[in-house]
Order: sequence, then structure tokens, then C-alpha cells
Amino acid sequence: MHRCLFLLAISLVACTGDVTRAAGPLVRDSAGVRIVENSTPMWHEGVAWRLSPEPVVDIGGGDTEETQLFRVRGAVRLSDGRIVLANAGSGQLRFYDSLGDYERFAGGLGEGPGEFRDISRLYRMPDDSLLAYDIAMRRATIVTRQGQVARTMVLRGMAGSNPQPLGVFGDGQLLMRSYLGQAGSSEGRYRIPGGLYRVRADGTGFDSLGVNAGTEYLHLRVGGLSMLIPALFNRYGRAVTDNLSYSVVNTSTYEIRTHDHTGALVSIIRRAVTPQRIGNDELAGEVARSLANLGERAREGAASAIGDTEVPEFMPVLGSWYDTGRNLVLLPDAEGNLWVREYEAPTERDVRWSVFDSAGAYLGMIRNWPARFTPFEIGPDYVLGVWRDADDVEHVQMYELVKP
Repeated sequence: MHRCLFLLAISLVACTGDVTRAAGPLVRDSAGVRIVENSTPMWHEGVAWRLSPEPVVDIGGGDTEETQLFRVRGAVRLSDGRIVLANAGSGQLRFYDSLGDYERFAGGLGEGPGEFRDISRLYRMPDDSLLAYDIAMRRATIVTRQGQVARTMVLRGMAGSNPQPLGVFGDGQLLMRSYLGQAGSSEGRYRIPGGLYRVRADGTGFDSLGVNAGTEYLHLRVGGLSMLIPALFNRYGRAVTDNLSYSVVNTSTYEIRTHDHTGALVSIIRRAVTPQRIGNDELAGEVARSLANLGERAREGAASAIGDTEVPEFMPVLGSWYDTGRNLVLLPDAEGNLWVREYEAPTERDVRWSVFDSAGAYLGMIRNWPARFTPFEIGPDYVLGVWRDADDVEHVQMYELVKP
């Protein structure tokens, strides 16, 4: 259906009535790389996708251990409709039925087989098994759909520090990232690049896929305290997998670069946007929300120093400051579309996700996104993620994805 819309727009076929379908993107080839330039959305009023007003499943916020969530680091929906979430606070994978009723758990805090010190990611594998990654132990645990441990693999040998999976390819291989370098000894703003790797499904080896834009940090020294925190108006690079390809974004530019599984660039998707200049109100808001994310001791020390650090002229165009620590900005759905999170200025409250179809055409924005809701998985007719209430209590929620 999306490709049909794309062809109709390219042909400038007008709709009947008062609404005219927008012209499609400009598509060209550059040395074998497909470049898609978008300016206006394909959706018009009445056909834009939206989420249901209320979640159809809500897990969390209860009085029992099974309904109390802390540090949820992933959630997936199995082919039979059951939901599995990674609750890092208890080191558990928790299984719920399609209505959100608790069934069982796997794992627990520890270092033995099937246990976790710090779950940081959860992915569904092609055969409906699960991959849970323990960043503290650099260990991936493969769990069956019933919760039994199938195997584990310790991921070593990649250059850099803090290796982290970014997704699972359709053949079971992993996309991994590690940080290449560290902040300097002097104070200031640093960008630490990230190396990308394709790791074999059995963990026996890996191939380098190059370097992405990495993350910007602030190195502060206040008294005897040295701190490394996300930079103001932090710009960073992120990557996600989709079957046998992966896509990369750099939040300072509205551009999605898609590579095949060998690392070869195959397409570039762009959307014309005008970056917002950083004013005094935006700077004050950014300093406030940056300090709010620090511990009390660090907050007291950083308050006088953080506002004096280097600040870029313009805000990023993509990404989010608040999203349970994942800096999630790009997510593929089950039908090959790419979802991109628009940047939220410190003075803004609305969360906006844009959707690009499998041909790279800009469909439009989801306008009714719930505040404080971060998606983990987008299916053909649902969005599954984590939501925090006003007291910062976590819930795993699933919304219906309505496609008129």
C-alpha cells in the first residue's frame, strides 16, 4: 500500500474533493546510492496514522511484585500475543499473556547461567526466542519463548568500551556498538565516536562496519568532583537493524543512511527542515532538565559550571533528551517503515514521531503521541513501550496503531 501511495504522489495524481495529495519526494541515483529528498508529507487529514486514545494493555503500577516495574529496558510481543519485558531492577525477564496478566519470570539478579547483573537490552530473535544482554558482564543470554535458557555467549574482542547491541538482523546476527575513546583530561565538550560491528549469531566472531557519529559529553570539574554528563543539546549517532540492513542517523542533520549487512551504503533519506536557533529560554530549559537528571551531590556541583560550557548555535533536529536512557531516535516497524523521533526543544512538551515508508517517502507525523512514552517495538497494528506516570512509576503499555 505504501509503495502505491508513493507512485501516486510521484505521478501527481490529485484526489477528488478539496484535498490534493502532496507531491512525492525527489528520487535520484548517485554512484549507485539511492537518494530520497522529502519536503512535504504524503498523508493528508483523515488518513494519517494515530494511536488509540488509551492503551489496550497496561502492565505495572500495582501492589504485587509481578506488577511493580523498575528500570524496564525492553519489551517485545511474541507471535502468540504474549508480552515479555526486561525488568533490570530485579534482573528478570517477565512473561505476561496477551491481556497483560502475569504468567512467569526467568532469570534474577546474579552472575550464574540465566542470571543478570544489569540487563540493558531485550530483542526478539527470528525464531521467537529472546536475546537479553547484560552490559555489566558483556554477556548475551538466549532464552526460549517459554523462558528456558538455551545458551549464552560472552562478547569479547571488539575495540572500544561498553559494547552494546543495537538490534538483531533477520539471520540472527547482531548489530553492536562500542565507544572508541574517552573524554580528555581537560574540561569541555567531547564527542566520543562509536564503532559498529556485525556479530555472528553464535558469538564466534564479528566484522567491523565502520564508525558512527558517537555521543557528545560534557566533562566538568567542580571542586574535587569530576563528572562526565550528556552535553547540552546533545548530538549523537544511533543505528538500528531491519532484516538484513541497518540504518544510521546523526541527530544534528535530518538524514537516514541505510547500509546492507556488509556495511555498503545503499540509500540516503532526507527531509527538509530548518534547525531552531538556541535562545535564552531554550538554554535555561536545557540546563534545568540536565541538572534534574543528576544526583543531588552532582547537581549541586554542576549548577554553577554547566551553564558556562560551550553551546552550539542550533538545536539538534532529531532525537530526545528524555527516553529512559536509550536516546531512542530511530525504530523500524514490522512492515519495513522507519519511525524517526523529532527533536523536542526544552520549551516544548509534545512528542512527535515521523514515519517513512519502505521506499523512503515521508508519510507524516503521529500527532497524538502520549507524553513520557518510549516505544520498544512497533507492529503492524500496535506500538509497545514503557510509560512513566507523574510519580515516575513505570508501566509497559501497548497502544493500538490506527491506520485509516
